[in-house]
Amino acid sequence: MSYPEAVQTEIRRAMLDALADLPDLTLTEGGLAEAVNERTAYRVGGVAVAGYTSWLHQAGLVTRLAVGATAVIALTPRGLDVSRGLDSVPGVARRVREA
Repeated sequence: MSYPEAVQTEIRRAMLDALADLPDLTLTEGGLAEAVNERTAYRVGGVAVAGYTSWLHQAGLVTRLAVGATAVIALTPRGLDVSRGLDSVPGVARRVREA
């Protein structure tokens, strides 16, 4: 896997984890960008987040609901399983088991 591909998988994982940490499993795309920027060494902006959330949506890991000019992203049950390490999806970094 190339470095850019590895970064993409880590950012997708960070997005799922950020959503999984919230009581309602929901964030706006802007909030999701902030969460990824806080959780990782990678910086993502609005256009990149829209691309990542579109990919996650197509994989069945999140839902996207347009509310005016804002997109609200919600974690699906499968996305929660991937975040918890109970399932895996090619293109999303796997959870590293802690000893």
